Amino acid sequence: GLGDVYKRQIWDGPVWPGGRGFVEVTAPCSSRLVMYTTWCSISTRRPGGDLHLFPETTIDVNRIARTVSGEAMVLARAGRAWRVVEPLATRADAEMVMAHIGEIAGVRASNVLLDQPPDASAFGLDPPVARVVVSGPDGRTALRIGDRLGGTTQDRYAMVEGIASVVQLPERDVLRLLAQGQARGILPKRIV
Repeated sequence: GLGDVYKRQIWDGPVWPGGRGFVEVTAPCSSRLVMYTTWCSISTRRPGGDLHLFPETTIDVNRIARTVSGEAMVLARAGRAWRVVEPLATRADAEMVMAHIGEIAGVRASNVLLDQPPDASAFGLDPPVARVVVSGPDGRTALRIGDRLGGTTQDRYAMVEGIASVVQLPERDVLRLLAQGQARGILPKRIV
């Protein structure tokens, strides 16, 4: 039957939130070949998909950069010591930074709203309202945070750079990512 002549090829791109990827299927149709693309679930992910937005985040993180409305805060590690390098150089509380890294590792999208959006600016993602970049020995992950979803919710649109899916970022995770350094205890209360 036709099932014997199908050629299946996994698209060589990123696995998107929810464990989705592309499968291209070529099948005979009359005397010509028809190519189509469909969504599938990649079997290396848990059923239901993994919506962690910083899945590679570990205690080995060495840099966290956050930009909100053009204002940056950058934390960098040298050995065991953490420092704030922007907006002004000062020490950072290493314990609080490590707790913050744990919070970042737990950030999850609550829903995938749209795959391959035609225009990211419609969600406030190009340019983004905020951007969080976490870097470590295994690479970096950059999350763009956009407009509020609307209504009474503080949830926001978000997109991991390099993955063409718009996701819903819940309010609790928006606060985890965007709270001011002093409020989080990362920055000293009084900078000398």
